[in-house]
Amino acid sequence: MMPQNNDTLSLIIEHGLTIRQIPHKTVSMYGHRTGRPLMKDGELVERNGMTFQRVVRVPEHAGMWMAKKCQSTSAQVKWCIKRDNLSPTLHEAVLKACHSINEQIDD
Repeated sequence: MMPQNNDTLSLIIEHGLTIRQIPHKTVSMYGHRTGRPLMKDGELVERNGMTFQRVVRVPEHAGMWMAKKCQSTSAQVKWCIKRDNLSPTLHEAVLKACHSINEQIDD
């Protein structure tokens, strides 16, 4: 398994790829007032004497990877599930991104 990891890292560096993994779950904490209905899948929790609604959601493509060539690695990078090589593994996403880059060079 190590050679694949080394190969993946070298491809990321060589092609200047930015990678992203879709979170396995998101947890949101919303302020709650007594008497208000709970949100769907919400549960009440107390923190520091205050009551919040805790809502846990699982994204549609949870745990999957995306890779693309970017000029910036800031949080402002826009990701598109349809275009940015969505894959179940990091290695597969990197290979798809490298293939896309090579196709653009050949055109």
